[in-house]
Amino acid sequence: MVAVTRWVLGLIAVCLLAVLVLLVGSLERSPVVISEHRVTPDTARLADEVAARLRRVGSEREIAFSADEAATLAAISSRLHPGLAAQVNIAHQQMVAAASLPLFSGRLYLNVSTLVLPSEHGLSVDHVRVGAIDWPGPVAVKLGEWIGNLSVRPRGGTEVLSAIEAVRFDRDRMVVAYRPPENLRFSRLLDMRDARQPFGDPERMRHYYALLLDHARATSDERLASYLDLAMREAASRSTAGRSAVEENEAALLALAVFLGIHRFELLLGDVRGDLPARPPRLHVKLAGRQGIQLHFTYSAAITVMSNRVAGLLAGELKELLDANPGGSGFSFADLMADNAGVRFAEIATASEASARTLHDFVLMHGLADSTLLPDIEGIEEGIGYDAFRERFDHIDSEAYREMVASISGELDAMPLYRLAEPDSSASAD
Repeated sequence: MVAVTRWVLGLIAVCLLAVLVLLVGSLERSPVVISEHRVTPDTARLADEVAARLRRVGSEREIAFSADEAATLAAISSRLHPGLAAQVNIAHQQMVAAASLPLFSGRLYLNVSTLVLPSEHGLSVDHVRVGAIDWPGPVAVKLGEWIGNLSVRPRGGTEVLSAIEAVRFDRDRMVVAYRPPENLRFSRLLDMRDARQPFGDPERMRHYYALLLDHARATSDERLASYLDLAMREAASRSTAGRSAVEENEAALLALAVFLGIHRFELLLGDVRGDLPARPPRLHVKLAGRQGIQLHFTYSAAITVMSNRVAGLLAGELKELLDANPGGSGFSFADLMADNAGVRFAEIATASEASARTLHDFVLMHGLADSTLLPDIEGIEEGIGYDAFRERFDHIDSEAYREMVASISGELDAMPLYRLAEPDSSASAD
């Protein structure tokens, strides 16, 4: 018995030592990739083209990415995850992808790179390099399959890999031939969504949806503030009965997005409406007198609830950059202000139980009006076309662009509602 115990302890020690060696070998003192990507109107256009192609994945048998589109996805990834630097190159019949992620306040970096080769059968990976450790391609693919199976049951990793039939390179494009995985078909994904409920309980959201629907039928008031005020008062009432104020606020904001926005939000949230009808067809809820401004606020708030402030702000910026392209309505800093306001409102509503209840107290004491949610947008620059945007700002990290965003943020900072923000979220929301 003693010998068996020593053997088990020895095995555990060897495993821990192996993990330590892998960890040390995976971390380096400097990054292999330094992000040089700029998010511009062209970035938004290419991202929109990729998104449109991905929406057709279920009906087609091939999907292609160009080198420029791969660089666009890398730029957006870097923007979504501050500090992450990614780079993708497609040339000479191969794809090289690399990324660097700072850890321990930038003192060490996790560097990962891989080389994908053409293949007539399945996925061919030459190697995956993690820090100083080179993993042979087949080993790395098997490891990825195992992780996928753990993450998406049953056998999600195996299904994805087996769906890839071939990979070829056509000039600067990578073309992947595939067949839809059986276990990851649309109905299966919906089943997984309903089982995990990643964004909260659809039944709780349905309560708020029904409340908003009744309000729309009972009043001719089409101000966003009247709907948001009603939802927050209901959340305040329900959270006094032992429920979480944060969860009630989240449900209210997500139900608002389904009710006032697009029902496709339900693809992520679950069956929010149930047997309830859609909003009245002639209902046009507005903020600052515009339905578009209302949608920017509502969508940004919902995206922040479902992810984080960075995603909420970036979604708004990409929409405006897309509008700056030829044929669009032009870049609007008024819309961007509404995005920023929606993100801030969602943060205050969900940052913590204390923050959520502080918002409830504010609403119960002062109520919400459109002027409470957004400053006067008269005079804020809008309709900036492609050439003018590239000449004045070029990209969203330029000094000129940052100055405009700082001006917007300053106006929001001065509003009593947004001064409720907890220090950490207020400082990093812009």
